[in-house]
Amino acid sequence: MSDVLSQNGDLLDLLYAAPGEPDVWQEFVRQVTFLMDAPLGAFLFIDPSLQASSVQANVGWPEDVLRQYEEYYGSIDAWYLAYKKHQISGWTGVGSSLCPPHELEKTEFYNDFLRPADVYHECGIILEEGGGRLTVLTVNRSKHQMDFGSGQVRFLTSLVPHLKRALHLHKKMLGWQHMASAATYVVDTLDVGLVGIGMDGNVCFMNRVAQVLLRTRKVFRVHQGRILVHSSLDQATLDRLLRTAGRLDLEVPAGGVISLSDDAGSVHLSVLPCRNGAAYVPARLKVLITITDPSSRPSSRAQVLCELFRLTPAEARISMLLASGIELNAIAESTRTTPNTVRSHLKSIYQKTNVSKQSQLVRLISLLPGHPAVSPDADTNPATNQAGF
Repeated sequence: MSDVLSQNGDLLDLLYAAPGEPDVWQEFVRQVTFLMDAPLGAFLFIDPSLQASSVQANVGWPEDVLRQYEEYYGSIDAWYLAYKKHQISGWTGVGSSLCPPHELEKTEFYNDFLRPADVYHECGIILEEGGGRLTVLTVNRSKHQMDFGSGQVRFLTSLVPHLKRALHLHKKMLGWQHMASAATYVVDTLDVGLVGIGMDGNVCFMNRVAQVLLRTRKVFRVHQGRILVHSSLDQATLDRLLRTAGRLDLEVPAGGVISLSDDAGSVHLSVLPCRNGAAYVPARLKVLITITDPSSRPSSRAQVLCELFRLTPAEARISMLLASGIELNAIAESTRTTPNTVRSHLKSIYQKTNVSKQSQLVRLISLLPGHPAVSPDADTNPATNQAGF
C-alpha cells in the first residue's frame, strides 16, 4: 500500500486538476475511497469560529445523513474533538488513535449518528488552514470490518504534501476568480462600451454596454471573432488602427479613433494598445476598443456609487453632497433629517466604500465616471424625483 501513490498517476492527475475543476474533487474522493478499501469517504471543511462543517465531496454517505452532520453532529464529532483536545497541528492516522473505541462508544456522536449509519472505523488526514479552520479527508468502515492498517496510513501520509499543494492552488484560483468577477462587474457599470481584442486578433471579451450596442446599433458586428463594419473604407481604417495598436514599434502611432454612423446617429470607436504588466490585465489582451454613443446620457456618479458599492439612494445622495463641499448640518437640513442620521449614513458609506474619512471619500468620487455634481435639493435615485429619503 505504501507505493500505491507512486504507481497511481491518475490519482495525482485528479488531485491537481481539482483546483481548476471543483467537480473533480468528487472523483478524487471516489478513487481514494476505493484504494483505501472503504465503503465511505468524504472531503470537508471545518470552521470552528462559525461552528460549521461543510462537506465538499463524498462517497457512500446518504444526503440526509450528511445534512445532519453539517447541521449538528459535526460540532460533536468525537474524532475532531479528540484532535482539538490533544492540540495537534495537522494529523494523519486512524481514528482509534485519537479516540479509542471504548471512549467512542460512550459518545452521542457514535450512538446517535455513527451507529445508525453503520460506521465505526475512520482513517484520514487533517490539515490546518489557519484561524483554526481545517480541511479533512476521511474514509470510513463499518464495525464488522477490520480497522485500517499501517499500509493505509502510509498511503495517506504520502498524499499529504500533494493535497497541501492542491489546496494552495485551489485558494489562489478562487482568488483569481473573485478578482475576475469583480473586474467584470466594474466594467459592466461603465457607460462606455469596452471590447478586448486578443493576440490572435479576435474579440476576447465585451462588457454589457458593448453587447447592448452590438444588438441595437447597425454600425458594427462580430463575425467569427472579428469586428466588422459595413463600409469597406471604414473597415480598412479600423483594420489599420487595430494593426498599429497591436504593434510595439513606437515610431508608428498606436491606434486612433473612428466614427461610424447608422440611422440612429454616430458611434465613436477608440482603438488603444493594451500593454501587459498589471496583474488585472489578462496576458492575452492586446488591444482595447472603447465605444461611446454621444446621444446616450451617461450615468451620474451617484448611480455608479450605488452600482459599485451597493450604496442606498440616500447614502449616495449624502456622498455627492459631501463631495460638493456641503457640511453635515446643511446636509441634514437639505435632506429633512438630523445630523445624527446623516452621521449614521456616513458610517455605513465608509464601511461600504472601504474609506475611513471624508477626504478619502471625496477622492474616490472624483475618480468615478459620470456626472460629477449634485445640487442640494436634487434626488440621486433615478427611479424617483422626490426630495428627502
